Amino acid sequence: MKFNWGTGIFLVYSVFALSMFWAVYQSTKQDNSLVVDNYYEQDLQYQARFDQIKNAQTLSKPLGVHYDRAQQIVLIDFPEEIGAPAGEIQFYRPSDRRFDFTKPIAADSAGQQSIAAADLVGGRWVVKVNWQNEGISYYAEQDLMLP
Repeated sequence: MKFNWGTGIFLVYSVFALSMFWAVYQSTKQDNSLVVDNYYEQDLQYQARFDQIKNAQTLSKPLGVHYDRAQQIVLIDFPEEIGAPAGEIQFYRPSDRRFDFTKPIAADSAGQQSIAAADLVGGRWVVKVNWQNEGISYYAEQDLMLP
């Protein structure tokens, strides 16, 4: 077979078409879901969330989130000045939202709450804490790496 310019053009277009089909096929296999179901509603509440973050930053001691490897617990330490908090703790897994879960705040008298981490998948988690006390709302989030 003789290789001429017509054969070259045919080969270039064929390789291009095959690569485009391959890219489309690969893109259909990707999970393209939003991070949260009510993304637009949360976006509209941005200013309220910003105010909650500002309130949390004015506290004398920030919210503490620690992982105790020996006891396999995540310890959340609330600032002492806020008393008994009410709200929720969300464990957000950026890589797979199937593992996300929410727990109500049930801090002890020392202002700490422990959550069993034995069932948590290792990797990066974002712990989002939304709490209220005496009519003031607070919000803080912290990254947590589990082995």
